Amino acid sequence: MAVLPFAHSSAEKGKEYFTAGLTEELTNALSTVPRLRVVARTSVAALRPRNLEARELARRLGADVLLEGSVQIVGDRARITVQLVDARTGYQIWSGRYAREMRDVLAVQDEITSTIVEALQLELARESGARSARTREPNPGAYDLYLRGRYIAERRGEANFRTAITNFQQAIALDSAYALPWAGLASTRVSLADRAVDSREMYAGARSAAERAVRLDSTLAEPHIALGRVLYYGWEWGNAERELRRAVELNPNDADARHWYAHVLMILGRTGEANAQQSRMLELDPYGPQSAFHPCWQHYELRQFARALAACRGALELHPNQPEAHTKLGFVFWATRQYDSAVVAFGRERAITPEVPTATANVAMALASAGLADSARVELRALERTTPSERLPPMDVACAHLALGETDRAFAVLEQAAVGRRTDLGFARGHRDLAHLKYEPCLDRLRGTGRFQRLVQSLALP
Repeated sequence: MAVLPFAHSSAEKGKEYFTAGLTEELTNALSTVPRLRVVARTSVAALRPRNLEARELARRLGADVLLEGSVQIVGDRARITVQLVDARTGYQIWSGRYAREMRDVLAVQDEITSTIVEALQLELARESGARSARTREPNPGAYDLYLRGRYIAERRGEANFRTAITNFQQAIALDSAYALPWAGLASTRVSLADRAVDSREMYAGARSAAERAVRLDSTLAEPHIALGRVLYYGWEWGNAERELRRAVELNPNDADARHWYAHVLMILGRTGEANAQQSRMLELDPYGPQSAFHPCWQHYELRQFARALAACRGALELHPNQPEAHTKLGFVFWATRQYDSAVVAFGRERAITPEVPTATANVAMALASAGLADSARVELRALERTTPSERLPPMDVACAHLALGETDRAFAVLEQAAVGRRTDLGFARGHRDLAHLKYEPCLDRLRGTGRFQRLVQSLALP
């Protein structure tokens, strides 16, 4: 099944988040139904703007049935129209209309889910963890604020992340026993920790929120994903694996859980298992941003550069404005000695996110590799002069120094970061990248030295 984004037909401004949230909640609820594979919402959203005919859209998504609908909001009431369509014939299997007060929308979601299950002659197992088996109804105002926060967080960027955090906190203030805002707060804080000035505070808050979410409702996948991410950034590999494995068990159709689980397995050196999780993620979410970028980076770290290049180009076709796509493509160009193309790719990364120091370090590396050492030094020295040391990305800065032939300086940057990692009890910017020290191709020229081996040992990497 693919759940298409519901049409928002309300004249009321500012309610789009509600319609988007309803689409995602129905997707999540249906994804827990046994024997039903639900395509991830991010893949549907990636193809939807192409205005494909319904059968072609279903073919690309691998869907047998499509769920589509619309939402009209008038005051405090929502009118929801839903229809289930056989993608092969175009015939309608079922349709329904609901007119309820917005505070009753959760009951409508449960009713729609149950009706679809009956229409498809599937069994909704109690142990499946489906939303219709939720143990408690959240406060309607808290639920509304949770939807707002999730909608804004998906737009990414520091300002949006901070607004989303405020929404999640307001939801918690209305209903402190509601697990999902705690999970949303944790995930957003950990996303912000990698770019905010107050990164340590953000990480500490993310951990406490994720742990609270799991305590409140351990039957949902989202709290375990949030805690797994926090533990991943905190280098607690065994605990991160446990949480993410549990998330996959609770909702095998959650592509996000499999994405982060693959990350942890890769760090643990279990590449076969990581590839298996990646393959399943691609089945569930073939066109979403994470699914598009993850294979590109994983192939790059495994030195499968031809496959990495194909994956990166495919990701860029779908998501041309995502800076991560240009970053990863730039590294693949660099690894295959296409240095001029690497300069262009990293330049596009910086144009999209000029405030992120990683982009400038990458530009410096590519310039140096292209033989433009003077230009590279200007970029790198300006970055090191204007950026606080705790905000410098150690791996990227070290790779730039290596490209300039400054081996001792590259080692000094990495060793200083390693000391910070060992003494910092929480999260420090860039330390998560050190976890990839053993795999990063730009450090290959250091790999056979005793100094590098001592560096790896000092970090106690798996």
